[in-house]
Amino acid sequence: MPYTILFVCSGNTCRSPMAEGILRDFLIDKYGDRVVVKSAGTLGIVNSPAASMAIQVCRELEVDISGHLSQGLTPELVAEADLILCMAYHHKSDVLALFPEARSKTYLLKEFAQSADTNLEVDDPIGGSYTVYKRSRDDIYEHIKAALPEIEARIEAAEKL
Repeated sequence: MPYTILFVCSGNTCRSPMAEGILRDFLIDKYGDRVVVKSAGTLGIVNSPAASMAIQVCRELEVDISGHLSQGLTPELVAEADLILCMAYHHKSDVLALFPEARSKTYLLKEFAQSADTNLEVDDPIGGSYTVYKRSRDDIYEHIKAALPEIEARIEAAEKL
Protein backbone atom coordinates (compact mmCIF):
# COMPACT_ATOMS: atom_id res chain seq x y z
CA MET A 1 0.00 0.00 0.00
CA PRO A 2 1.62 3.29 -1.02
CA TYR A 3 1.99 6.15 1.44
CA THR A 4 -0.51 8.81 0.34
CA ILE A 5 -0.20 12.56 0.82
CA LEU A 6 -3.15 14.85 0.05
CA PHE A 7 -2.88 18.62 -0.41
CA VAL A 8 -6.05 20.66 0.10
CA CYS A 9 -6.94 24.18 -1.03
CA SER A 10 -10.15 25.83 -2.25
CA GLY A 11 -10.61 25.18 -5.97
CA ASN A 12 -7.76 22.73 -6.60
CA THR A 13 -6.49 24.79 -9.52
CA CYS A 14 -3.62 26.83 -8.00
CA ARG A 15 -2.01 26.09 -4.63
CA SER A 16 -2.71 22.40 -4.10
CA PRO A 17 -1.79 21.36 -7.67
CA MET A 18 1.47 23.31 -7.36
CA ALA A 19 2.18 21.60 -4.03
CA GLU A 20 1.25 18.19 -5.46
CA GLY A 21 3.60 18.62 -8.42
CA ILE A 22 6.47 20.00 -6.34
CA LEU A 23 6.31 17.25 -3.71
CA ARG A 24 5.93 14.54 -6.34
CA ASP A 25 9.04 15.91 -8.05
CA PHE A 26 10.98 15.69 -4.76
CA LEU A 27 9.86 12.11 -4.01
CA ILE A 28 9.44 10.27 -7.33
CA ASP A 29 13.06 9.24 -7.93
CA LYS A 30 13.54 7.90 -4.41
CA TYR A 31 10.15 6.27 -3.78
CA GLY A 32 8.54 5.67 -7.18
CA ASP A 33 5.11 4.07 -6.81
CA ARG A 34 5.59 3.55 -3.06
CA VAL A 35 4.24 7.07 -2.55
CA VAL A 36 1.18 8.78 -4.01
CA VAL A 37 0.69 12.56 -3.97
CA LYS A 38 -2.77 13.96 -4.67
CA SER A 39 -4.67 17.21 -4.25
CA ALA A 40 -8.27 18.28 -3.86
CA GLY A 41 -10.37 21.36 -3.23
CA THR A 42 -12.97 22.13 -0.60
CA LEU A 43 -15.21 23.88 -3.17
CA GLY A 44 -15.87 20.62 -5.04
CA ILE A 45 -14.82 21.93 -8.46
CA VAL A 46 -14.33 18.98 -10.82
CA ASN A 47 -12.29 18.66 -14.03
CA SER A 48 -10.93 22.21 -14.24
CA PRO A 49 -7.33 22.50 -15.41
CA ALA A 50 -4.65 24.06 -13.26
CA ALA A 51 -4.46 27.84 -13.65
CA SER A 52 -2.20 28.80 -16.55
CA MET A 53 0.03 30.91 -14.29
CA ALA A 54 0.36 27.97 -11.86
CA ILE A 55 1.45 25.79 -14.77
CA GLN A 56 3.92 28.45 -15.91
CA VAL A 57 5.60 29.05 -12.55
CA CYS A 58 5.88 25.30 -11.90
CA ARG A 59 7.37 24.75 -15.34
CA GLU A 60 10.18 27.10 -14.28
CA LEU A 61 11.10 24.45 -11.67
CA GLU A 62 10.78 21.73 -14.32
CA VAL A 63 7.60 20.56 -12.59
CA ASP A 64 4.81 19.75 -15.05
CA ILE A 65 1.27 20.18 -13.75
CA SER A 66 -0.25 20.82 -17.19
CA GLY A 67 -2.27 17.58 -17.08
CA HIS A 68 -3.87 18.38 -13.73
CA LEU A 69 -7.67 18.32 -13.43
CA SER A 70 -9.34 19.55 -10.26
CA GLN A 71 -11.29 17.34 -7.92
CA GLY A 72 -13.33 17.97 -4.83
CA LEU A 73 -12.50 16.68 -1.39
CA THR A 74 -14.20 13.30 -0.88
CA PRO A 75 -14.48 10.81 1.98
CA GLU A 76 -12.44 8.35 -0.12
CA LEU A 77 -9.55 10.79 -0.60
CA VAL A 78 -9.47 11.59 3.11
CA ALA A 79 -9.68 7.91 4.12
CA GLU A 80 -6.83 6.82 1.86
CA ALA A 81 -4.55 9.74 2.84
CA ASP A 82 -1.84 9.11 5.39
CA LEU A 83 -1.07 12.83 5.59
CA ILE A 84 -3.28 15.81 4.70
CA LEU A 85 -1.60 19.19 4.20
CA CYS A 86 -3.85 22.24 3.90
CA MET A 87 -3.03 25.65 2.48
CA ALA A 88 -5.16 27.79 4.84
CA TYR A 89 -6.95 27.59 8.20
CA HIS A 90 -10.39 27.34 6.61
CA HIS A 91 -9.28 24.31 4.56
CA LYS A 92 -8.10 22.55 7.69
CA SER A 93 -11.34 23.53 9.46
CA ASP A 94 -13.39 22.19 6.55
CA VAL A 95 -11.52 18.89 6.53
CA LEU A 96 -11.93 18.45 10.28
CA ALA A 97 -15.60 19.50 10.30
CA LEU A 98 -16.42 16.94 7.62
CA PHE A 99 -13.95 14.26 8.73
CA PRO A 100 -13.15 14.60 12.46
CA GLU A 101 -11.46 11.20 12.34
CA ALA A 102 -8.71 12.80 10.19
CA ARG A 103 -7.55 15.11 13.00
CA SER A 104 -4.32 13.22 13.71
CA LYS A 105 -3.17 13.41 10.09
CA THR A 106 -4.33 16.92 9.07
CA TYR A 107 -2.08 19.98 9.23
CA LEU A 108 -1.48 23.30 7.59
CA LEU A 109 1.52 22.88 5.27
CA LYS A 110 3.46 25.58 7.11
CA GLU A 111 2.47 24.16 10.50
CA PHE A 112 3.74 20.72 9.46
CA ALA A 113 6.98 22.29 8.19
CA GLN A 114 7.35 24.00 11.58
CA SER A 115 7.55 27.36 9.88
CA ALA A 116 8.70 30.39 11.81
CA ASP A 117 6.33 32.52 9.70
CA THR A 118 3.70 34.40 11.65
CA ASN A 119 1.28 33.76 8.76
CA LEU A 120 0.78 30.01 8.54
CA GLU A 121 -1.36 30.27 5.40
CA VAL A 122 -0.21 30.04 1.79
CA ASP A 123 -1.77 33.05 0.05
CA ASP A 124 -4.21 32.25 -2.74
CA PRO A 125 -2.81 33.56 -6.05
CA ILE A 126 -6.07 33.08 -8.01
CA GLY A 127 -6.53 35.97 -10.42
CA GLY A 128 -3.16 37.45 -9.51
CA SER A 129 -0.17 38.41 -11.60
CA TYR A 130 2.80 36.27 -12.49
CA THR A 131 4.62 37.72 -9.46
CA VAL A 132 1.77 36.69 -7.14
CA TYR A 133 1.82 33.12 -8.48
CA LYS A 134 5.61 32.95 -8.24
CA ARG A 135 5.47 34.15 -4.62
CA SER A 136 2.88 31.48 -3.80
CA ARG A 137 4.92 28.80 -5.58
CA ASP A 138 8.09 29.82 -3.76
CA ASP A 139 6.25 29.75 -0.41
CA ILE A 140 4.97 26.25 -1.16
CA TYR A 141 8.38 25.07 -2.39
CA GLU A 142 10.20 26.43 0.67
CA HIS A 143 7.82 24.78 3.11
CA ILE A 144 7.68 21.45 1.30
CA LYS A 145 11.48 21.40 1.29
CA ALA A 146 11.49 22.14 5.04
CA ALA A 147 8.93 19.38 5.65
CA LEU A 148 10.70 16.83 3.46
CA PRO A 149 12.74 15.12 6.22
CA GLU A 150 9.57 14.51 8.26
CA ILE A 151 7.61 13.38 5.19
CA GLU A 152 10.36 10.92 4.25
CA ALA A 153 10.58 9.66 7.85
CA ARG A 154 6.83 8.98 7.81
CA ILE A 155 7.03 7.20 4.45
CA GLU A 156 9.88 5.01 5.68
CA ALA A 157 8.15 4.28 9.00
CA ALA A 158 4.99 3.24 7.15
CA GLU A 159 6.98 0.91 4.92
CA LYS A 160 8.25 -0.94 8.00
CA LEU A 161 4.71 -1.67 9.23
